[in-house]
Order: sequence, then C-alpha cells, then structure tokens
Amino acid sequence: ELFAAVEENDASGPTVTPNPLYLALWVAFLGYGVFLSPGEMLDSSDTNIIQSFIEDPTNGSGAINPLLFIVFNALGIMPLVMAQ
Repeated sequence: ELFAAVEENDASGPTVTPNPLYLALWVAFLGYGVFLSPGEMLDSSDTNIIQSFIEDPTNGSGAINPLLFIVFNALGIMPLVMAQ
C-alpha cells in the first residue's frame, strides 16, 4: 500500500504515515528526473516544441511528429474515458 498506516486522532484528524519504500522510490525518480536525466534544463529544442504546440494546437504546420501529437493529446482524453 502507498501508506503504511492511517491512525485516527481525536483532535487533529487522521495521521498518515507514508510507506518508506514508496517514499524512497519517489525521491529516486524525482532525483533522476531533475539531476541525472539527459539533456539540459530549458533546452532550445524543448522550448521550440512547446512553442509549436502553443502557436498551432491542431498541428497544421506538421512541425511536430504526429505520434507525439497523438500521445500528448491522449493524455487529456484518456482520464476522461477512464472516469466513465
């Protein structure tokens, strides 16, 4: 389970104790993503792709790989489908 224990306190509400294994995994993933992942922070190629999405949300110019465009847009649609 994500949380090791949930205890009820009378005055301040429930006390949640996180599972140390999951906490260590999250810290490891965040540490890798911030400090060890390839590329550089705010690289011009990443900024160009984001700017292309903002300028042309329908990808009419074809500057973005169509597969990336489909997956990026599915990230907003799939949670709605799964919630039904």
